Amino acid sequence: MDIRELPIDEVVLDPSLNLRDRLDDFTVERYADAWNRLPPVTVYEVDGQWLLADGFHRHAAAVMIGRGAQGQPWRVGQIAAGLAEQAPVPAPVGDELVEIVIEHYEGVLSEYGVEVGVRAARKHLDWYLEASGIAIDRETRRGLVEGQDPAEVIASIRSIFASELREAA
Repeated sequence: MDIRELPIDEVVLDPSLNLRDRLDDFTVERYADAWNRLPPVTVYEVDGQWLLADGFHRHAAAVMIGRGAQGQPWRVGQIAAGLAEQAPVPAPVGDELVEIVIEHYEGVLSEYGVEVGVRAARKHLDWYLEASGIAIDRETRRGLVEGQDPAEVIASIRSIFASELREAA
């Protein structure tokens, strides 16, 4: 058996392969809580795609863990530490958070180019705001998530996610 790690978004779900009529939410939550003790899912390569053949609940648990990390990508590491009974690394704040958000934003621009990247980054910037609990006015938020000039967006990230604003929120 060939075991390898695949990005979750490369695994294709084909409903005709899932013999159950629905997933059990309780099972998905239990699997998310016990993630490090679960066996790998079974996939088959068909026409260049990885089709999920077994492990639909485990796949759903992985997606659930990933969604919990939107706007806080360090959560996956914290969850892994908790499952390994280790002390989790605290969530970044202040300048450390600013640098993470900027690095993510610049990575999106690098991946997609500026024209598409500024639009692709919107949801990520919004998730960071929501996860950080930062309350800002509508116009400031619009300037951050809809800004077309990367230099202006980065300046907004620096001011919005600075520790003074975070503590005031």
